[in-house]
Amino acid sequence: MKTTSLARVAALALSSLLLVACGGAAKQGVNAPALEAAAESGAAAQGPAVVAGLTREELVVESYGVGVELYKAGRFADAKDSFMKVLALDPKHAASHFQLANLARGAGDAREAMDSVNTSLNYDRKAPDAIQLKVALLRDAKRWDDALAFIDESSALFTERDEQVKKKGFLTDRLALLNARGDYMRVIKDGKALL
Repeated sequence: MKTTSLARVAALALSSLLLVACGGAAKQGVNAPALEAAAESGAAAQGPAVVAGLTREELVVESYGVGVELYKAGRFADAKDSFMKVLALDPKHAASHFQLANLARGAGDAREAMDSVNTSLNYDRKAPDAIQLKVALLRDAKRWDDALAFIDESSALFTERDEQVKKKGFLTDRLALLNARGDYMRVIKDGKALL
């Protein structure tokens, strides 16, 4: 697995700020290793002429990847900053909204987590991780009926051809919720669908 150097994080942060500040003028090309070299040599201080190498889409991908690596390294504040930079470039980036929801849940901010996961699902209704996170947030709040209704609504998005495994995952989540709220007769009834 590739480790993220501080120089790379700094270069990407600077380049995303420059891209936003220049209104997208920085759309011609240097690649990510060039950004690292620019940051290490101090050339990034020369502005968009050096750092302008990534397209907006490439910068989104790179910044998101940096955020994920920072998250994995336990650097949550830096990861949040990275995901926020992605959203400054692409406000509809569902995966960044999802990651912000994860960070908020980890910080104990259930309201922010729910807002972020709902935004993520607005842009990608079939994202299984976001669906499962919303179910978990509803379960944490002991909103059993809302969680069950959301599972049913989400599983309906997947057709028979679409990934049967995800449908079974939703059914497993449903059974766990029913069990948690003590609805054992429904657990037995719904559990037969797994057989």
